[in-house]
Amino acid sequence: MYSFEERIRAVELYVKYGRKAAAVVRELGYPSRKNLIRWVRAWEASGELTGKKWRVSRYNIERQGEFTSRLRLNGIQTGWEMATGRCG
Repeated sequence: MYSFEERIRAVELYVKYGRKAAAVVRELGYPSRKNLIRWVRAWEASGELTGKKWRVSRYNIERQGEFTSRLRLNGIQTGWEMATGRCG
């Protein structure tokens, strides 16, 4: 796993080198081309580099709430509820 600073450095070099992933990987020795592209896409999606959350949710909050409500109406617990023993 790479530190936040290492990810920032890689993305900054990617932009500096005209979006050439191979040049960044060659200079730094990390990450793989695939990981670098993932970091860049996360940066482009959010407009900033964050250290905590790199994954972008597939569903918006409203949609998640609708799904959870439907599960509860049918008497089905979510994974979080089963793991914690709580019922939301």
